[in-house]
Amino acid sequence: MQFLNMLMTELQNEDPTNPVDSTTMLAQQAQFESLTQMQDLNTNLSALIAMQSVSQATALIGTTVVGTNASGGSVTGQVAGIQFQNGTPVLQVAPQGSTTTVPVQLSTVTSVY
Repeated sequence: MQFLNMLMTELQNEDPTNPVDSTTMLAQQAQFESLTQMQDLNTNLSALIAMQSVSQATALIGTTVVGTNASGGSVTGQVAGIQFQNGTPVLQVAPQGSTTTVPVQLSTVTSVY
């Protein structure tokens, strides 16, 4: 649909004494289609990465991990569950000897036992 709008605008503003070459028009259409496909690929890749993060986080439930909390301190404990913050999984780690959990970003986990 966007291509048709662009085409109509181009034809309306075309100089009748110097019309656009059909080869140029086809090249523009191919570039536009390529851009659309790249945008779709980027969307699909982002969704795949998000699903992979969820899979990695859920696989860690019940295991002992070493990671970093929000203030930069090291946390060692068992993963009790996961929560989502802005669509990103955050591990809920129960440090040894504690009854509360500490949020730990998956990207900060350095060891898994």
